[in-house]
Amino acid sequence: MRNFLKNFTLGVIVVLAALACAGGASARQQVVSFDEVQGKVWMLVEVKTDAGSIMIKRLEPADGSDTYTLQADAEQISGKAAPNRYRAPYTLGEEQAISFQPIAGTLMISIGNPEGLTEREYYDYLEGVYRWTVSGGVLELHTRTQDGAEAVLIFSIEAH
Repeated sequence: MRNFLKNFTLGVIVVLAALACAGGASARQQVVSFDEVQGKVWMLVEVKTDAGSIMIKRLEPADGSDTYTLQADAEQISGKAAPNRYRAPYTLGEEQAISFQPIAGTLMISIGNPEGLTEREYYDYLEGVYRWTVSGGVLELHTRTQDGAEAVLIFSIEAH
């Protein structure tokens, strides 16, 4: 009987230890590299703010003037911002921290976006980005506006 209790107690300890290890592994956040973002064309689909969401609906005009995109290489981001092209160096930090330098863009005349997002607002959002996440083909850039409000830029991978 004594051996049975000893073996039973040892077995319970082993099972509890295994469960604790398994729970810890699933509780840990999966580490994603910024390589998952680089080399792809990301299209802005939504801007979530405290005041609500701005949905970005592509109307597919011939000139593509309502498209907001983002691409990243090893040193900078670039893309299209209804209708201008832009670029800016970026810096990565720990735990998915990121910051963009001021945006440099072309100066074509824009008639605006029918969904209400202006090119300057888009640049302001990008210049306030402090963190990124990517999961399941969705890139989220977390930003603070100049007045301190939080917003999230949501991108999907552009279909070619």
